[in-house]
Amino acid sequence: MPYFRYDGLGDEYSIGRMDENYNLLWRKIIPSPIKIIGLSNGNIAVLSLSGKSFNVFLFDENGVLLAKKKYDNPLNASEYKPVSFTVLNNEKTFVVAGIQGRDTTIARGFGNVDERIGLMTHSLDSLDKVSNIYTPSFLYEIKVLPNPTSESISIEIPQNKKSYSMHIFSTIGQKVLSEKEILSSENIDISGMSNGVYFYEIITENGFRKSGKIMIAK
Repeated sequence: MPYFRYDGLGDEYSIGRMDENYNLLWRKIIPSPIKIIGLSNGNIAVLSLSGKSFNVFLFDENGVLLAKKKYDNPLNASEYKPVSFTVLNNEKTFVVAGIQGRDTTIARGFGNVDERIGLMTHSLDSLDKVSNIYTPSFLYEIKVLPNPTSESISIEIPQNKKSYSMHIFSTIGQKVLSEKEILSSENIDISGMSNGVYFYEIITENGFRKSGKIMIAK
């Protein structure tokens, strides 16, 4: 049974899936994940915060986003903090429990300051299906070379594109390198990194992302 994980990397949060040996299979950045539930069909349901709203995401076992929905100010509450997320009824229904009141922290801790528990029940089928996911063709033109490498790498970027950012992660999801405003064919020093397999993520100026593996062998 694969394992699920989420972590905070600076101001970024992510969810991911690891195999039985804890090797990272994929990773997705989403806003402040609260709870992840693995479903029997391999899909993953995720509850996350987004300001005063919250989101529910549904991913398949390969990290492809299947559906999502944003819920604004539920139950007309001036303050609402989701604290629990459960999937029921043969994985067809999800329940979100939250705290409402003037001071959500005190209400949750002591139960004596305008505490009111708000339960929301929805069908997973009510999420907005994601289809026709657009992947710009230029993402396929981006290359990280050489691979395997020992001392440095460079990114081949299409000529009409601006600088990109790049993050490199270990197999346990730890960010080991971060570079911003990378230009095409600019050398990136990785001589201080140990031998092994790493995962990279390249982010364009428009927020599109490309990920892959890189091998360091000295």
